[in-house]
Amino acid sequence: MKFRSSYLFFLGMLIFLYFAFTLRMYLASQQAFETAEQAMKDGQVREALDEYQYAMRAYAPFLSTPRLAAQRLKAYAETQQQVGNHHQTLQALDRLRGGILSTRSLYMPFEDLLEDCNEKIAVLRAKEAFEIQQANQQVHQSFEDQLTHHRNLLKIIPGPTPLGSIWVSLSWIGWILFSVIAIFRSFDRELNIVDWRYLGIALVFCLNWLVALKFV
Repeated sequence: MKFRSSYLFFLGMLIFLYFAFTLRMYLASQQAFETAEQAMKDGQVREALDEYQYAMRAYAPFLSTPRLAAQRLKAYAETQQQVGNHHQTLQALDRLRGGILSTRSLYMPFEDLLEDCNEKIAVLRAKEAFEIQQANQQVHQSFEDQLTHHRNLLKIIPGPTPLGSIWVSLSWIGWILFSVIAIFRSFDRELNIVDWRYLGIALVFCLNWLVALKFV
C-alpha cells in the first residue's frame, strides 16, 4: 500500500510538472506571437521577426502557436525573396533556423523545415559572398565553391545531442521530484531530519544535472 501511494505521488508530480511547463510555454508563445503580429502591422519588421522566433522557442508538445510562428517566418522569407529583397529574406530565414535549433532536445519539432531553410540560406550567403568578391575584383572562389562551403557550415548543429538532452532532462526531473518528496518525507513537524535517503537522492540528481549542463 505504501509503495502504491508513493507511485501515485510520483505520477501526480510528473503530471503536475508537465501541465505547469505546458501552461508556461503556451502563455509565453501566445504573448510573443501576438506581439509579433502587431509589430508586423506597425511596420516594425525586425521586432516582429524576433518575436516570431521567441514564439517558436516557447515550444511544448501539442501547442499550435510555435508552428504558426514558424510558418509566418517562412512565408515572410518567401515573399521577400520574390521581390528580390535578399537582406530581409536572410533575416527571416536566420530567425527561422534559430527557432528550429533552439527547440531541439530529445527530438527536433521543426525538422521538416530545416533542410529547405538551410539550402535557401546557403544559396543567399554564397551569392552575397561571390558578389562581394566580384565587386572587389578578387574572385578567390567560384559560386559553387561558396555554396558548398556554406552548406557544410549549416550542417553543423550546435548544442547537446539527443542523448545528452535525455541526461540533462532526467537529472533535472529527478532533482525536482526527490526534493519535493524530501520536503514531505525527510523532515518531521519540528523540521528535524528523520530520513536522509530522499535528501541524498535529490543531491545526487542535482550534482548529476550540474555535471550534465557543463559537459553536454
